[in-house]
Amino acid sequence: MYKDTVRVATATAVAFFMLVATGCGKKADPGAELNAGAQTLYADGDYDGAVRLYDRLLADHPAWAAENNVAEARKLARAKVLFNAARKAARSGRYEEAGDALGEALALAPDDVEVNYGIGWVYVEMAVQYRTKAQMTRGASRVDYILLADAHVDLARDRFERSIKLGPEHWAGYRGMAVYHIYRGENDEALETLDKADKYSEKAEDKIAVARLRIRAYVATENSDKAKETLDALIEKYPTSGEAYFALGEYYLLADKPDIDEAVKAFEVGLAKEFEDAGTRNQMYVMLSRLRMRKGDYDGALAAVKSALATDPFNGMFTDEYAIAWGAKKLSERKK
Repeated sequence: MYKDTVRVATATAVAFFMLVATGCGKKADPGAELNAGAQTLYADGDYDGAVRLYDRLLADHPAWAAENNVAEARKLARAKVLFNAARKAARSGRYEEAGDALGEALALAPDDVEVNYGIGWVYVEMAVQYRTKAQMTRGASRVDYILLADAHVDLARDRFERSIKLGPEHWAGYRGMAVYHIYRGENDEALETLDKADKYSEKAEDKIAVARLRIRAYVATENSDKAKETLDALIEKYPTSGEAYFALGEYYLLADKPDIDEAVKAFEVGLAKEFEDAGTRNQMYVMLSRLRMRKGDYDGALAAVKSALATDPFNGMFTDEYAIAWGAKKLSERKK
């Protein structure tokens, strides 16, 4: 997400020199310079850097900052920092930490589109984990996990609806609502919502995320022709994208007769491609680990999940997956 460090630094430098150049010999306004630099960093997604410049502005030029509502701008930048921290924590299964960060972000920016969407997405992440635990559990505990998953999906829907109300052209809010509809088996509604998500999305990774959900909805409605058509168009348009091959692997797993071998091949090809988001790459490693384990390739399963742990060593889901693969390997060795 933040691999364009050089681009950000360049943009900041350009903004600075433009300010100096437009001074036409007049003494530069240091408050305006710091503010312009903070705004440039914010626009480029460097929210930590923006907060640091706003802090300098508030400390060194309090009168200018008060006159220009710098404290409010700083609140929004800080909310974005917390949002990103919460997303990272949720992906590592640290939901309490994610909840604390989002709670603080919401207090700072209650009407921020992304903060509200982020809360919804953390609820979805939690629902997925509860569903996974339900699949590994039997008896009353399994029912409890299913209820927790369902409840969190409903909570997510409320936040997605609010994010859309706050930002009618915010693509991710519609993506979130599509996830909710698919979870509830409302696939026609999901497809309608995905049309809006696709309309407002711009980045390649966002377009691919929408297509992945569209394929899932088509398969669920037994419209395999549309699913394959969407998938083929996706691979043709983004042949170097790892995310596109994630969609291909999922397609083979979603079929009436899942093809594990083809899914494994798709994931292996995808992992050799480029990824916009490191978290998605790690999710693919986990999927590959599970599939290799189903085929009895325990060493391959352990190697795949180790690759995910290499960049996210304290991810609770990844360590659980490693423990499962490790235990399965030991059990198979004892049976020999």
